[in-house]
Amino acid sequence: MENIIVRGPCSQSGFGRQLIGLLKVITAAGHSPKFIQLNVHQGQHRKGFSDETLAYLDSISIQPDDPCVKDSTLIDVGSLIYALSVPLPECKRSILYTVTETTAIHGEYAYMLNNKYSEIWTASTFNKVGFTNSGVNNTIKILPEYVDLDLFNPDVEPMKIANKRGFNFITNVDMSFRKGLHLLIPAFIEVFDKDDDVSLILKVSNNNFGRENLEQVTDPLNEMLYRIRTDETDHAPILLFVDQLSDDLMPSFYAMGDCHVLPTLGEGFGLPIAESMACGLPQLISRCSGPMSYTNRKCCTYIDLDEAKPTQPVNDPSLLQRDPRYRGMEIYNLDMDSLKSGLQYCYNNQSESKAKGIEARKKVEKELHINVISSIFNSIIDDSPEEIEL
Repeated sequence: MENIIVRGPCSQSGFGRQLIGLLKVITAAGHSPKFIQLNVHQGQHRKGFSDETLAYLDSISIQPDDPCVKDSTLIDVGSLIYALSVPLPECKRSILYTVTETTAIHGEYAYMLNNKYSEIWTASTFNKVGFTNSGVNNTIKILPEYVDLDLFNPDVEPMKIANKRGFNFITNVDMSFRKGLHLLIPAFIEVFDKDDDVSLILKVSNNNFGRENLEQVTDPLNEMLYRIRTDETDHAPILLFVDQLSDDLMPSFYAMGDCHVLPTLGEGFGLPIAESMACGLPQLISRCSGPMSYTNRKCCTYIDLDEAKPTQPVNDPSLLQRDPRYRGMEIYNLDMDSLKSGLQYCYNNQSESKAKGIEARKKVEKELHINVISSIFNSIIDDSPEEIEL
């Protein structure tokens, strides 16, 4: 049996969670993977994971210079900038498992994908098309991300939060421009007033963990609310949840909601969407990018793109500072009226929303169950460059 080594960040970043899922998939596929831990997210390294998960990672960890690496298949899990910056060890075969949120990628990344790795894996058709259109001619295979359907399920007990209403939109985002809070908050305020039996529950994270960094979240949100409306008592409640949660507590967070909303401007895969679907929540999400691979109108109300200008250049200063190669790349642009009408529709049609939640659970059971993903893994780990049709 082929020796498989997974390398990447041990962090609660999206790629860190993608890595944990991949290790579980490889094990379910009948392999015994080894793991090389890299600390590329210093502020998040090993934070936010349960002791059980950390003990598992330690039990399979090896050092980068372990002799077995030379005769193994190495799977790097991480961003494009991670793959560009981390030296590739001598190994039998090298695979990069990556996603990006933009419609295309920088030429320097395309060159790296063509020349550094034996082949490329990604999580959605959206990324495969974007890579190909950017000049990547290396083998590209699709492996959807894994969702723990036993952990994320509709029967968990919800967390307690004060002031929630009869119907609750819920979202799990970071403070980046791409997640669309600058669209969601004003849309919610305009659509719902204080007498509507509805609330918006925001779990918003920043680049650091813990309440000692709370102002990094609350200050920008308060500024946003102030710019939109100074009299905040006129609208339905917006409830802020800032505690860092390990994966085993996230289902109880999603259980507080009646509909998951994410006006994203681009997702490589969109794990919070898949997780909340597994918890039985209907979706109000953007009709674009990675989630289009596993969602449909039976479980989603889609937010349309702006017909006149469906994409926009990346202009997030913090993102461009971290990686100037985003300059010139594009993310999506949403129709604000479609977002507002979607919020109103989901609230006014709560029976239909519940039915869509049931369909959401069925969809991920059919397509993202670990048995399904592990079977795909065994198909694409084969050296054959043949495309795997999902």
